[in-house]
Order: sequence, then C-alpha cells, then structure tokens
Amino acid sequence: MNFILQWIDLIWLPLGWFAAHKGQRPCVLTYVFLCVLMLRLLAETVIGMGYPNGAFGYLKMPVLERGLIVYSVFNMIYLMVAHYSNRRDIWLLFGGTMTIFIVASVFCLAIMLL
Repeated sequence: MNFILQWIDLIWLPLGWFAAHKGQRPCVLTYVFLCVLMLRLLAETVIGMGYPNGAFGYLKMPVLERGLIVYSVFNMIYLMVAHYSNRRDIWLLFGGTMTIFIVASVFCLAIMLL
C-alpha cells in the first residue's frame, strides 16, 4: 500500500492525456511528468537536509504527502486551464505551463518546509 501511495501522482498522466486537446498533449504530458519529477527532487532535498516532517514542524505530515497534495491541486488547475484554453494557441499554453510549474514548485517547497 505504501508503494501505491508513493506513486499515486502518476494518475495525472492519463488524466492529462484525456483532458488535453490533441495538439496540447505533448505540452501537458511533459508538464505532468516534470511535476512528478520535481516533487521527488524537492522531497528528497528536504528529507536530505534532515527534516522529514518539515523544517519548522508546524505540520506532522511527511513532506512527500504534503507535496502530493499541493501538486495535485496545481495539476487539477492546470488541466482545467489546458482543457478550456484555445486549441490553436499552443504558445499561450506553453507560457502558462511554465508559470504554473514555477509557482507550484515554489509553493510546494514552502509547504514542505512548514
């Protein structure tokens, strides 16, 4: 069960495939895969610094679980943006992808440190 919970965020890959339009799928799937990778990198960095439950200890939840929640919220927002965006303007989606990815990463790190 622990293995399933550790990799539960991979469910966003097929959801991204079905939520995105045909021309947007490479951008959406790349975003979701990079979010999965970034979550693991941030969690390993915080745990490697010696803070498995965050630097400040305000929350007792492990950092990986916090990151899963934060990235799930941002992935849901991103998939809604991708689904309702203009199908032909891929560069606008790409700009939004980079923005949401950076905001999600910074916000996730902040929540992990709490």
